[in-house]
Amino acid sequence: LALLKDSKLIAKALEYADQVTPAERHYIYSLKAMLGKDYDRAIGEYEQVLEYYPDEKSALYGIAGLKNFQMKYADAITYLRKVVEIDSSFAPAYNLLTYMYDYTGDFENALLAINKYIDLAPDDANPYDSRGDLYSRHGMLDDAIASYTLALQKRADFYASLEKLG
Repeated sequence: LALLKDSKLIAKALEYADQVTPAERHYIYSLKAMLGKDYDRAIGEYEQVLEYYPDEKSALYGIAGLKNFQMKYADAITYLRKVVEIDSSFAPAYNLLTYMYDYTGDFENALLAINKYIDLAPDDANPYDSRGDLYSRHGMLDDAIASYTLALQKRADFYASLEKLG
């Protein structure tokens, strides 16, 4: 709730942090650090979760997202590869992988990642929007328009694609 609804709710989570498991406590501390834009500390807290659960995909994915914020794209890719090793059906990892590969100049792997995301979530609008972003960044405007249009066919109120088409 602190992340999605009201960042002030993190104080309530901290108040009860001594009553949860150590891994849960580190998730709470990571969120607090993230909300304060202390990404190094947030990563450290996720790493503490991994001490308890080395295959915890949420912690690995969290680190990858923070590495993205820090523009450490190659590091993010490393963590995302671990995520998909653990759970090859975790669609959000492929979305982030698409952008990370593209930011590192690896269009071929970006395209493979977005196509895997589409395979995993064919009825969602976001994969097509992300593919539109990829195409757009590479000057493939007709393909980008087609992808954004497909996203809107999946969900007519998907404003990200609507805005990009506008």
